[in-house]
Amino acid sequence: MARERFEFVRCGVHYRTQEFSATEGLAITSHDAKKGGPVQPHHWLRLTEVQTPEGEWVSLSQPRNIDAYVKAIPAAVAPHIALAEVIDAVRGYNFDFLDTWKPVPVPTRFVTDLTPRKHEGVHPILSRLEGEHLASRRDLQEFYSLRDAFGMFDASCLRAVNAALAAEKAELEAKRKAKGG
Repeated sequence: MARERFEFVRCGVHYRTQEFSATEGLAITSHDAKKGGPVQPHHWLRLTEVQTPEGEWVSLSQPRNIDAYVKAIPAAVAPHIALAEVIDAVRGYNFDFLDTWKPVPVPTRFVTDLTPRKHEGVHPILSRLEGEHLASRRDLQEFYSLRDAFGMFDASCLRAVNAALAAEKAELEAKRKAKGG
């Protein structure tokens, strides 16, 4: 459950990247286009490096490096298309699992219209993981990926649903015994 590295080739150029941390991934998925516009390429590529023709690896966290190194070899593809391909690879590597992710089903009898209190500025998934001591803030910022965080969140939800079902069964059993059955 550590953030993994991934190497890929787009438009004839070699790249390597690392999974976003849980905190970074949720920040991107929660990004409000009205507040800051679309996620900028240097944010998408913050953890990505490109291999230069000389064989050196250069970080794409700076816009000037994106301009200098993200291109097609041979130059049959426009640079903006090459950039879109690289961003799409990074996006897919970090977020494609969300296309098939399904939240833990919670029986409707356990769902209320109560609005839970939340910590401002902390995503509810991160808040739950921290609150249940499944991960520290530092772990979520440095060690765990978004995929890891969703897995831990699912496990936490499943544990809560199973505890509610067990409590419900125990209550019904207690009532049945109290009635003499």
